Amino acid sequence: SDHEGARAAYAEVESAWRTSIPEDAPIRVVLYASIARNELALGDLAAATRNADRSLGLARKHDGESTAVADALALTAEIAQARGDRARATVTWNDAAEMLARVSPGDAARAAAWRGAARGAADGQAAE
Repeated sequence: SDHEGARAAYAEVESAWRTSIPEDAPIRVVLYASIARNELALGDLAAATRNADRSLGLARKHDGESTAVADALALTAEIAQARGDRARATVTWNDAAEMLARVSPGDAARAAAWRGAARGAADGQAAE
């Protein structure tokens, strides 16, 4: 495919840091999210989902409720929407917006954007 070289490069990078950083290290939240975003851009939605879920799980483990967890939820929602899983996208966008509103009231604009994305996903679901 058009992105085969990029996928191979990401696989090599992932393999290198997988052995050099402890599995439960907080930095892996960022690493898994970055890889998920790259996989989303490359169209590998299954791999993007796996890595977004990893990022979310570690963020929850380390932070409970935080902007990092809200960001991980939003990434998970974005990927669910790309996969056409509008139900999961709707719930997860709303979860991200609600958490962000609780932990970072100054991020009201971003929370509102995520609520809008949830409405968009729900509207798409209703239309199907």
